[in-house]
Amino acid sequence: MVFHVSFFCLDARSHRYKTGHEELKILARLAAADPEDKRHCVRFLSSFKYRNHLCLVFESLHMNLREVLKKFGRNIGLKLTAVRTYAKQLFIALKHLKNCGVLHCDIKPDNMLVCVFILLASCCKICRIS
Repeated sequence: MVFHVSFFCLDARSHRYKTGHEELKILARLAAADPEDKRHCVRFLSSFKYRNHLCLVFESLHMNLREVLKKFGRNIGLKLTAVRTYAKQLFIALKHLKNCGVLHCDIKPDNMLVCVFILLASCCKICRIS
């Protein structure tokens, strides 16, 4: 069985390393509050330290919303049904964050990851909590 994951590594010398530990706690809390993975937040799987780097492991998603716009929008935008679907999923994710006492301060297309299932349905998940 092949299982694809994404890594986000923080160097101990960077200013993000310290905030990475706080993000680790937030991600664990969000995952625990959504065991069925229905709230459209990127799934945090694990973390580890390697050569003085904090590494966060997430589910692997295909592309971010900016890349989707470039690939499928072709300077005309996305279909209204896709926009409606992504907006609904974004609001579900934001409500989940609110219920967990988390405020996302950097919502932008780069932080919205998209997974396309056989080009019939798609799923948008919010990421980069801190």
